Formats: sequence, C-alpha cells, structure tokens
Amino acid sequence: KRPAVASEVRSFRHCSRKADSVTKQDVTVWRYVVREPNPLGCWGVFLLDSNGMFAVCSDYGDYAYHWPNQNWGPQGFRGFLAQVDQGYLLSKIAPNRVYSGSQTLKTIRERILYLRRQTHLSRERAREEWDLAEDVNAFYAEAFGHWVGETTLDDAYELCCYERDPQAVQFYEHVFRPFAALLKADLK
Repeated sequence: KRPAVASEVRSFRHCSRKADSVTKQDVTVWRYVVREPNPLGCWGVFLLDSNGMFAVCSDYGDYAYHWPNQNWGPQGFRGFLAQVDQGYLLSKIAPNRVYSGSQTLKTIRERILYLRRQTHLSRERAREEWDLAEDVNAFYAEAFGHWVGETTLDDAYELCCYERDPQAVQFYEHVFRPFAALLKADLK
C-alpha cells in the first residue's frame, strides 16, 4: 500500500537582512504529511523550501537541517532529498552517536580472545576478564566506565563502541524512505 500523503505548495517573497542591506527572493515551500498504513502508524510532517531547508516532526523524533544553496541537479532540492542515503542524511540531521553496550561487549571479548591466543593472558585471567565484562552489556555508558576502572586490560578505554541513534535509524526506515518515494513520484 502507498502511504497516505497530503502535500501543499506555497510561494512567498522572503526578505533577509544582511548587515545594512535587504535582499528579496522568491521561496517555494512544500509541506508533506506522510502516514504509513501499518500497525505502527508511523507519521511525519515534512517542510521543505527551495533554499534547502528541511524540517520534520515525526513519531521518531524531530529533525532539521539546512543545505546551502548548491547545484542539486535538474530536479532541485526535492530531487536531491529523494536520492540521499541513510548514512549521509543521518550524518546531517542526527550526527550524535549513542553508546552500544552489545557492540562494546563483543569488542572486549574479541580482545580477550586475541590476548589469550597470543598467550598474553593466562586461562584464569582471561576467565576473570570475561566475567568482569558481563556488566558492560548495559544500556548506559556508565557500565563501561565502571568496567574500565576494574579491568587490568591495557588501553581498555579504546574498546568502547558507539552506533547511530536507533531512533534516527528507525526514522529513516519507517518515515523518510516512504517520504523519499513520494518525492520521486511527485517529481515524475
């Protein structure tokens, strides 16, 4: 099924003041409302303008970014947005990363196994470190900080892992991708 969408286009004259001068330019604004017909009922209200402004309120968070006026190609800003990939978009609208307890635990265990194979850790010490690392698989980075204070592994602080914010990833998958498909269809 295709997502329900309501779109609206408005044009207006925009005035901006730079130092002691005033510039006027025509700006087109597009408003899209996306609602996914699924049990989750994902939704997003998107605002775009012809100067490269992007803003969205959604059930996976609110995001905004401004791309400076550049060569977006023959379909303009909307065409540009319709083709951006997850990594690029999230690096602009949600650049912060969050602690990953599961990936950090995996990295610690890989280091313990490596050190054991290289005979830098005895069997007993490797077991102690393995058991100590269990607490790292927590949701909060404080668990990692506690582990760093307790472990005897060298450069333990380097083993902390981060990932993209899961909420932002879900936004891209469930709200932005359907929006991008609508943009592509709208531009045909």
